[in-house]
Order: sequence, then structure tokens, then C-alpha cells
Amino acid sequence: MKKLIFSLAAFFTFGFFGFAQLDVNKVSQRLANDTNFIKFIANIRKIPNETNFNILNKIVGKKEISADDVTNFAVAFGFENIQSAEEFDASTTPILKVLVENYSLKNLESKELESLIEAAVALMPQDQIAETFSNCKGRLSNCRIASMAIYTIEAVGCVSAGVGLGGVTWWCGGCLGASVGSVCIAAATAHYFSMMSDCNYNYQDCINN
Repeated sequence: MKKLIFSLAAFFTFGFFGFAQLDVNKVSQRLANDTNFIKFIANIRKIPNETNFNILNKIVGKKEISADDVTNFAVAFGFENIQSAEEFDASTTPILKVLVENYSLKNLESKELESLIEAAVALMPQDQIAETFSNCKGRLSNCRIASMAIYTIEAVGCVSAGVGLGGVTWWCGGCLGASVGSVCIAAATAHYFSMMSDCNYNYQDCINN
């Protein structure tokens, strides 16, 4: 089932654009020093709370999305309320569109995107990221930031590809309900959950060695 979900994520989010050959080392160096990427990561760092997957999994994929579900979806991703989620959307989406265009991110399959973003976050100036990678806590924090960045790119990819209904951004209150109910968003969320699980597993492995 997990392989099926990831296949859907790759197909709906990026697969129909075709796969590209990626020089991760070269592109991640450019990305890490790109002011737009630095702003994008800074916006993610401002999200005050961690993702609540218990709430999230109850909402994603529902056929009928209520107004309460929309608010709970934002809160599940760590925002204080739907207004702060919309502010994140308004400040992040224009930046993200530039990054997607400049680095052809929509041409990448999920694993390529994952490798690129993780590498770029690791290479960012240390004052621009949560903590250094020299300790287990720092690796965990930045792994979570990278995972959220990847999810955001994939989710926006769902909506911009027309998979989400009625809107241009995935956080906006007007389009959120339809987007949350899409298979594409469900698949992207499953990928996000998997990445976050890997972050936690690697953290435990780090502190035990």
C-alpha cells in the first residue's frame, strides 16, 4: 500500500512532467545561497508548532471537508490558526513559484526533490537554519524543516497542476477544502509522514551511537 501511495505521489505531483537528470551537488550549492530559498526556509522556521499527524490523518482524503476541518488542517501543520496559515501562503507562494521556475523543480521526481532540498538545507549558512548539523538535535531539527519544505513544494505542485480544485494555492481558505480531499494531497502527506518518520529514526540512531 505504501509503495502505491508513493507511486501516486510521484505521478500526480511530478510524474506527468517527465523526469530530469539532476546534479544534486551543483544545484544544491546554488539553491543554498539563493535568497529566495533562504526566505522560503525562514518562513517554514516561523511555524510555531510541530505537525500533528493524528489530526492530519483524520482530515486528509475526506470527501466532505467542513469549515472546522479547514481550520484543523492548518493547526495540524503547526499554525496557530487559519489566518496564520494564509499569511504563510501569501508570503511563501510567490517565492516558491520563482524557485520552481528557476530550478525546474516540477521536473523532478519525489526522491530527486528530497535529495536536493535536504542537501541544500545542509549547505545553507548556519545562521539561516535552525541549528548546525554537528549534533543530533540539530540534524533532527533541520531534517524536519527540509521535510516540510518538500511537502510544501509537492502540495503546491498538486494545486498548480489542477489536481486541487478551485484555487491557486494550497493554504488559501477558499481552495483548501477541495485540495485536502484530493488523492494528490493525500499522497504528498503520506510522503511527508514517511520523511518525518525517517528524521525521528535517524535521530534515535544518532543519540544511540
